[in-house]
Amino acid sequence: MLADNILKRWIDIPESADLDDTRRDVIVEIAVVLFAIGWVISLIAYGGNLVYLWVAAILEAGALISFVLRNDQLRLAVYLFICTLVGTIALLKWIAPIAPLSFISPL
Repeated sequence: MLADNILKRWIDIPESADLDDTRRDVIVEIAVVLFAIGWVISLIAYGGNLVYLWVAAILEAGALISFVLRNDQLRLAVYLFICTLVGTIALLKWIAPIAPLSFISPL
């Protein structure tokens, strides 16, 4: 019974009255992408570069916390995404200044 309610809540698409629903959906998509990038970076860290593990931890933590906050504090979730990305890029440039990510998004 409880599983059916959870499944219905995730699968049913309610009618959207304003842009908040769309914004929440975009936050979910960005959180999934950030979590996937953090997972790939953690695989790189597993290969021997343990310094990248901090970068992966920041990305994954920011993605998960934003995903949790998206229903109650939408604006805070967006600000957390921005701070997570800027902090991750700054930490990556500090730890490994010649990393390939440095050329994608200069800081």
